[in-house]
Amino acid sequence: MKVLLINGSPRANDACGEAVRRAEAQLAGAGAETGVFWPVKTENLPCSGCGACRGAGMCVADPRAGEFLRAAAQSDGFMIAAPVGLLGLGMDLRNLLKRAAELAARSRNNPFAGKPAAPLIIGRLNRRAARELRELTQALGLELCELTAFSPTLIKKEAEK
Repeated sequence: MKVLLINGSPRANDACGEAVRRAEAQLAGAGAETGVFWPVKTENLPCSGCGACRGAGMCVADPRAGEFLRAAAQSDGFMIAAPVGLLGLGMDLRNLLKRAAELAARSRNNPFAGKPAAPLIIGRLNRRAARELRELTQALGLELCELTAFSPTLIKKEAEK
């Protein structure tokens, strides 16, 4: 079994990063293979509507979106660590998931369809973020597991122990 862990934070060593590292260790301990995808390394601009993906089957403006789809095709499940602020999901994660949903919808073989996703909201759970994450995971065709929220302060305190 291979699980793709998505670190939606723009910072590597914050609470999201710690949650991803812990999940990776737990999954490895259970015998699962893992991979980590970090959207902040992408161009991550909103879709410009250029239409080039119709012919290419991949986003030509952001080649890392294609990397994400290839990693998704090789994965059996997903864990999405989503940092949440006042305005909902972080922009990097939101743009990546929206672009992936558009590309997956145009694909003959949706690499996400029917696979489980465990979303972790890092920060204060707000309705907007929960709704956005549900809508994006549904647009991808993922089977959503229970939405879980964690306080960044608690994650950091646990890491210090």
